Amino acid sequence: MRGIILAALVLLLAGCKEGAPFVENPSRIILDGKGYTQHEYLESFCTETPNDPECLKVSAALSRDAVEFVKRKGW
Repeated sequence: MRGIILAALVLLLAGCKEGAPFVENPSRIILDGKGYTQHEYLESFCTETPNDPECLKVSAALSRDAVEFVKRKGW
């Protein structure tokens, strides 16, 4: 019985994936001393988990920043 429970637990934990790293400022992303653009962050950490809260936060910031760029240019 213990073996079955242990095997089920191992399989359950093996299926878990770590989410995207926490981002304090999605407009200026710095992780472990390395800077990332929003596109780089999304490509590096969000290809498998696009619905991760951190991925959604960075994606929303990317959209906002794009709108602000268009407003500043006057298009």
